[in-house]
Amino acid sequence: ARETRDQLSVDERDQLDITHFNTNTEHYSMMTTPHDPITSSDLASLSPFELAARAGQETDNYRNKQPSDDRYAMELFRRAIVHRDEDAWTCLYRQYEPLVLSWITQHQSATALLACDDGVTPLINGAFTKFWQALAPGKMADFPGLASLLKYLKMCVHSVVTDETRARQTHVFEE
Repeated sequence: ARETRDQLSVDERDQLDITHFNTNTEHYSMMTTPHDPITSSDLASLSPFELAARAGQETDNYRNKQPSDDRYAMELFRRAIVHRDEDAWTCLYRQYEPLVLSWITQHQSATALLACDDGVTPLINGAFTKFWQALAPGKMADFPGLASLLKYLKMCVHSVVTDETRARQTHVFEE
């Protein structure tokens, strides 16, 4: 299956991602429509854990081709990025770790990295760290929706995998 996947174009792999994980960042916003009369003050009253639970429900709605609402996830990201809220970061990590893992395992350069003793955890942590470091509080306004934030997180995954692959190649070359 991996060989077949590697032969696909980027667009075909993205479509495969939708089938296998049902959370393709480029297509997420196309089905996202507010269906719950929740206000900004309602969102503000929810804890990060409640936001994460609601964001998970909305993701399930999206996966089941039901109307979904990304406002819960966006509020969770806003608190993590703008307010540097540790509980929000913890919830984001738990919520999106499986997605980050899927992006890492599907990355064409990750095969050798996945076979290492370190495992995949340092790559997952590296992607979230890069995401956290790159997003200053003022940059949150640059992201109009969940799809754009997840696309940026996916770019961080690509960057971490590429950097680690290059570092290992340089290390092998030097030996």
